[in-house]
Amino acid sequence: MTDSRGWQPSLAQLRALVAVTQAGSFSQAAATLGVTQSGLSHAVVSLEAGLGCSLLTRTRRGVTVTAAGERVVGRAREILALVETLPAEVATPGEVTGTVRLVCFRSVATHLLPIVLHHLSAEHPRVHVEVDDGCLEREEVERAVLSGKADLGIAQLPVHGHLQVWPLASDPYVLVVPQGMKAPTGPVWEALAELPYIELQCSGALSVVEACVHAGFHHRPAMRLREDSSILALVARGAGFSILPRLAVEPVPAGVAIWPLGLEQRRELGVVVLPGVGRRPAVRALRQLLRSQIGLTPGVVQGLLQARGGQPEPASSLLQSSTVPGA
Repeated sequence: MTDSRGWQPSLAQLRALVAVTQAGSFSQAAATLGVTQSGLSHAVVSLEAGLGCSLLTRTRRGVTVTAAGERVVGRAREILALVETLPAEVATPGEVTGTVRLVCFRSVATHLLPIVLHHLSAEHPRVHVEVDDGCLEREEVERAVLSGKADLGIAQLPVHGHLQVWPLASDPYVLVVPQGMKAPTGPVWEALAELPYIELQCSGALSVVEACVHAGFHHRPAMRLREDSSILALVARGAGFSILPRLAVEPVPAGVAIWPLGLEQRRELGVVVLPGVGRRPAVRALRQLLRSQIGLTPGVVQGLLQARGGQPEPASSLLQSSTVPGA
């Protein structure tokens, strides 16, 4: 192994590595950076030689990242994120500028972001936020932040990877049934025995179903769908019932009623960010407003959500506990 003591990588080499891992191929990464593929390949090879280890495995289908590469890529993103903060250091004192790419679920964007973005535009008019609210799984939010496609995410906890987590809100799971059904006086599962079960296909909801099974729930899914809006439309037509996060049901559509689940199951939401990226003034400003304004969002004001506080969890490569500080 090459002795890498005293050797330092260039920013161009770090950018090349991050671009290749994000794009999944040298050709796409070269096009993104506006450089030649041979030049990009040389930068990565030089970086591997300097570090004395293989960072990428090259195949006909593209590239995969080695275990060492995963660690280096994480640090490279942090370094590049810090470099991007330099212009802010010489900006007008107190002025925050920049663009923040935020990724989250549709229900989060609908019910939590409007107030926060309103306050952000008032306090930091030169901060621009690009929102991607198309994620259906916590893993999608996580991958977007880890890969650098997003600067900050709002995800269902727990998450894993080199992410720092700030607890944000707690969203209870509820039963969603056709309107007009008589509320049960006995065990809720017996009242739903003849109604088909429509399952939300996401890891968070599936773990809730596992908890319900221990409480007597034995329905087999009649349908499995990834979009909560599609499930609500089916329930409204009497096609079945489902188990959804409360926030995903709002505003409650015509033809739909909400019943308590009967056991404590919640979707814990948190702000997630790579430590280096989190130091950017624009990212920090948005993160702070998310946490300070959560109590003013309609979900919390109406009692649909519980605001969460507490100190941030440290970044870790291990699976984080679902028990969040301040819960």
